[in-house]
Amino acid sequence: MMKKLLLAVTLATVWGNAMAETSKLQLTVEARIPSDNFYVTPVGGWGGQIQNMTWQPGTSSLEPLQKTLEMKSTLGPIQGYLEEAAILYSSNGQNTIPLNVKVADKKLEVGSTSKVEVMSATNAAVSKRVTLALEPVKPSNGYQAGQYNAVVNMMFESVAPGS
Repeated sequence: MMKKLLLAVTLATVWGNAMAETSKLQLTVEARIPSDNFYVTPVGGWGGQIQNMTWQPGTSSLEPLQKTLEMKSTLGPIQGYLEEAAILYSSNGQNTIPLNVKVADKKLEVGSTSKVEVMSATNAAVSKRVTLALEPVKPSNGYQAGQYNAVVNMMFESVAPGS
């Protein structure tokens, strides 16, 4: 009887191990280590996250979005521009809300030929924090109800003076 019981327990253990459940977990990991000569980086890790503009029902307006960037360049002044116009598009494709993009209170324009100096060489020589502001421009027909999304692509450059 004891042998049958031991055999049953052994078989149950082997069978249980053979039927083990599995769960796979896959991660995507990214690390960015900027050069100490030049960098522009979001403070607080917000760069890879969706940012929400808040609707203010009392004033029927969108609140500007403000975030902090840390910038440094030992090469020279830091210039910035937009790769394309910053526009919120409604999910139905019928409405848009233009955005003014400012870095350190300097409005970024579209295109590399419209670069704006956002930090002087003197200020850029040591790491400094500046405000990034996305300010909605109220459409002529007012804000229309809906879900809006935008991808804002900014480019920052730093070159030695006279280069």
